[in-house]
Amino acid sequence: VFLAMGLLLLVTSGPAVAQVRQEQATLTVVVGNVEVLTGGTTAWRRATIGMRLAQGDEVRAAANAEAEMAMTDGSVMKVTAETRLQVRQLDADPTTRVRNSFFHLVAGRIRAGVAQVAVTLVQARQGGFVISTPTAVAAVRGSDGVVGYNPSTRVMTVMSFRGVWATMEVATQRFVFVAQ
Repeated sequence: VFLAMGLLLLVTSGPAVAQVRQEQATLTVVVGNVEVLTGGTTAWRRATIGMRLAQGDEVRAAANAEAEMAMTDGSVMKVTAETRLQVRQLDADPTTRVRNSFFHLVAGRIRAGVAQVAVTLVQARQGGFVISTPTAVAAVRGSDGVVGYNPSTRVMTVMSFRGVWATMEVATQRFVFVAQ
């Protein structure tokens, strides 16, 4: 997965940066049994509105539960029922304006509403917005879509509502572009 993320990073972002600042996402909606595992800890705790998520944190939503998290660039991720999502990287360089958002979908489905500023940075190769699974990786080229992963079948699904998403199967390193 990390090889695939690295390959997509080469495709989606610009040169390496030195002044990187860690960013956070904020939970703006919590419905039902949603929990957060803070990076470096082993105990899940109940999620609350306003809770901040950073690199290394995980969110899981039980049956009939959901959560939304807002990033500082205005992008929004909706975590649906029976989903587990890891925050792998959230950072920005204020000098170069390079911004990277990387998530790993362990199971379930998320909807990513990517802010136009993030899409513009990706298109200018000044950032990346990537969602990986154990079998594939999806990089945002559009601004609205759903990514799902079923661990039983080991299948990743991608649906674009706006724009195009670039996906790559980890095993074959084959790219597929998913259009609206």
